[in-house]
Amino acid sequence: MACEGDCIRDITNAFLGNYTTPIKKIITEINHEILSNIPLSASTERTDYYYVSPILEDFDLDAYKILVNSLFRENFHGKCLDSNGVQPAGCPNPDCAIICGTPGSMVHFYPKVVQIVFDSLRDHLAGLVAPGTDTRKRMEKMILADAQEPRRKRRELHIRGRTIFAEPNFDYTESKFSENGHDGGHGLYSRANQPSKDATLARLSRMLEPAVTKKRMEKACGEQLSSCSWEASMKEYILSYP
Repeated sequence: MACEGDCIRDITNAFLGNYTTPIKKIITEINHEILSNIPLSASTERTDYYYVSPILEDFDLDAYKILVNSLFRENFHGKCLDSNGVQPAGCPNPDCAIICGTPGSMVHFYPKVVQIVFDSLRDHLAGLVAPGTDTRKRMEKMILADAQEPRRKRRELHIRGRTIFAEPNFDYTESKFSENGHDGGHGLYSRANQPSKDATLARLSRMLEPAVTKKRMEKACGEQLSSCSWEASMKEYILSYP
């Protein structure tokens, strides 16, 4: 039998579920780079993953549709017939040597399945953060809002045993001094020396280059996609459908 309905839905969702870990790893890496390289006055008050939340939201929004299209509509579909119109042995299950719309075909060509899934989700993720996309624009807006607005509160600073109060027109989110009086390794940002809007966007752009995003995905999935295969468990799951 062909893989239709529940079979398509469940196999697609299984792959998307498996990719939760590598995708989260990549987004965590991007989030860390943003917080480490762009001075953000409100970053300590934001929830985890605030600045990358558009990626998380939009990736899930279209990933299912994209994967169904690339895996089934463009590849594994149709009857399992050879050039003579004959169904070969092993088709439709458990091991069908013709690319067609059956579980047995997906098992026989499983390396192709893995590559299709990887390529589709890698390109989807890279496309989301490309310049000019809605996802990218929302991220830029969120980051610029916090990059351009230093804190307004008076805050205590402990410098060499003395307590002083920060003036409200300075952003001491990343204080230059630690409580014991030593340089904490962070910059001291004021309204005067905060990076410009263009400089902030340039930093973000380097982190979100489509080529860089694709390399992140390749790294997360390992050599020959070894960390994004799940071969034994997925083959068993695919063959659970008639």
